[in-house]
Amino acid sequence: MRYILVILALLFSVHFYAQRDSVRVDSLKQIVEINNQLIESNPNNASAYINRARAKLRLHDYNGSIQDNLKAISLNPNSDIAYVNIGAAYYGLKNYEESLKNYDKAIELNPNFYKAYRLRGDTKMKQLDYKGAFKDYNMAISINPNDAGNYYERGKSYWYLKKYKKALADYDEAITLGYHWAVDYYARALCKSKLKDYQGAIQDFTQTLNIEPKFAPAYHGREFCNYSLKNYGAAIEDCTHAINLHANYPSVYFDRGNAKKKIDDNTGACNDWQQAANLGNSKATKAIKKYCK
Repeated sequence: MRYILVILALLFSVHFYAQRDSVRVDSLKQIVEINNQLIESNPNNASAYINRARAKLRLHDYNGSIQDNLKAISLNPNSDIAYVNIGAAYYGLKNYEESLKNYDKAIELNPNFYKAYRLRGDTKMKQLDYKGAFKDYNMAISINPNDAGNYYERGKSYWYLKKYKKALADYDEAITLGYHWAVDYYARALCKSKLKDYQGAIQDFTQTLNIEPKFAPAYHGREFCNYSLKNYGAAIEDCTHAINLHANYPSVYFDRGNAKKKIDDNTGACNDWQQAANLGNSKATKAIKKYCK
């Protein structure tokens, strides 16, 4: 699909995931301050170091989080949670090898720590080890089959392994178990579109936009489905929405030009293709040479 590469980059972006992590910065800073006081009153309080480390992690103070977790480990060498937190901090620092080492240690200490498997899977995904990630997500599900996040993440690994029907089933399960953020419907829409269930994909793209109205790729994805169903007017409208949100979107201008061509708006098609060509779309350049005089 012509929009997939752009969409995938956005699908797994930190910004789009941020809707799952909505704790306010001032609340996190308050947690840090509370644990500062607890540590001051008892420097051997391992739990206070871990709690402060978690808050620092979510504030993107990754090095500070690592130091607090290391202190917790010095007080409690069997703290599986501290090792998981360190793994997450190294993940934030894009040091995936160190991240894996710490998740491995957490799992060694607690083989039933399902979130450690899931987070290790996330790290393997970053290393493009999709099969390894799939195995970790499978293990997480076997330990806790009621956590929606396990299915969402395994669905992601299925997607990259090009097992779209299985990915769709996992996204269905994640939504059934309570994941109702825009990213969940968007991921499912991509699978449905890939499987040529265009009407079902349109419904999920629409739900994505109901939750996140300014997410331009959802309009672009819905446009592809409308175009495939020969709903050219709706496709043009979706492209226009996407362009209004993201003006420098060459593939959307190209697609809108294609839809306009289908309804015999040759002038409009050529104008859109020209805009796409100006933004570097080579397909638009070829369309201009072929259809525009």
